[in-house]
Amino acid sequence: MVRWIPVVLCLALLVAVVVAPVWPGIFSIDSQSMYRSGPGDAISNQYSPLLEWFWGLWTDAGVGPWLASVVGVGLVVAGLFGVYTLQLRPWFAVAATAFTVLWPPVYGFLGWVGRDVWFAGLLLCALAVVGRLQGPMRRPWLLVLLAVGTAWLAAAARQNGFPVLVIAAPVAVYLGFALRWSRRRAALAAGLVGLVLAPAALVLAQGAATDIGRHPEQPLLYQDLLSVSLRLNEPQLSREVFPSQDLDQVRRTWTVGNVGLTIFPADAPVVFNPTETGGRTNDVLTDDWAAMVTDHPITYLGQRVRLQLKQLGLGLAPQYPYFLATDVSGGPGSTGLGQDWPGGNQARLDYLAFFGGGSPTGGALFTVWPYLLLGWLGAVLLAVRAPQLRLFALTALAMQVTLQLVLAFTAIAVEFRFEAFQVLLGIVMAVLCVASELERRRRT
Repeated sequence: MVRWIPVVLCLALLVAVVVAPVWPGIFSIDSQSMYRSGPGDAISNQYSPLLEWFWGLWTDAGVGPWLASVVGVGLVVAGLFGVYTLQLRPWFAVAATAFTVLWPPVYGFLGWVGRDVWFAGLLLCALAVVGRLQGPMRRPWLLVLLAVGTAWLAAAARQNGFPVLVIAAPVAVYLGFALRWSRRRAALAAGLVGLVLAPAALVLAQGAATDIGRHPEQPLLYQDLLSVSLRLNEPQLSREVFPSQDLDQVRRTWTVGNVGLTIFPADAPVVFNPTETGGRTNDVLTDDWAAMVTDHPITYLGQRVRLQLKQLGLGLAPQYPYFLATDVSGGPGSTGLGQDWPGGNQARLDYLAFFGGGSPTGGALFTVWPYLLLGWLGAVLLAVRAPQLRLFALTALAMQVTLQLVLAFTAIAVEFRFEAFQVLLGIVMAVLCVASELERRRRT
């Protein structure tokens, strides 16, 4: 146990290198809303009820907002180290973890306090535990619980993160008990846990943590309806939610290069009311959306494909590869979430700018599609050439593909943070492929 102390200290130092320059963490408007809603018993379904509940627990205990940043980064560091130790010795895994964390797109992303950071960290932790289940185990049920638990929390972090749970949970249960039960019993247990029990527990927990019901799908409905409207130059929204029917006003105030909606301005030409109690606005939008998809399915799919290509950096680099500083919300106490050490944050920004990340759309290193390609190809190569990592690689590949498909139909704008998990998995798979190939050549 003592021999692991230097390793743990190095990993803790790596967390400090990320969080210290931006202390207590960079809070966007959404993150500030999540942070304040937890202790105030005003948790809504707008973001992540369970994460807000957790944040509220330690806020009520008197712990500052910095803990959300430290834990989020710690999850990513722990997940990376856990995955890398599937193929590398501990100190090589530490080096690989440091390389990944300090890689400019990852380093810039991790300075932000938000559910996407927690999602990426929990996803990596779930994968690391799944990989451990392929080896000899004394108490497999502990690893199974850990894998299902981290996947469950990852799914709770984002509305479109459920594929992590429905993929990782069955795989973990099957691997944990296939050697002790018949394969049929293990498969039945895997299906029951992954497709029924775990998702049901997630829905119940999210509902129990929610105090206020909102309509977080409104931006997505507007994204699709207005995108198709602009493409056809014909309004697809009813006058009840779009009284003027003036698409030129939409072009002037809402779009950035026609790749996604900006934050809704005060003089928005449509009725935007995600906090409406009765949900009348949402009902109208849903009906309009269904009619639009039915009447113009090709145009709808085409706009979704265009948005996805731009999200991946094919035609336009992703916007906002990292947050510069805490957004000023104007709410009480918002200044208390600003950076305590502006000089440290400026050094961080200078480091990112050196690698081409000095503009809102970032440089080549911040383009997503190469990482996506590395992740997919790397997972396939690992599955073929590294039998000891085959199920781990196939699980990672299934997550990457399904999460990307879900994101293709749920993204409301072009933002790097939506794809951060793909960037991380691309780096991870590339490193593991190289390590696996070197190890194979050494043995032969």
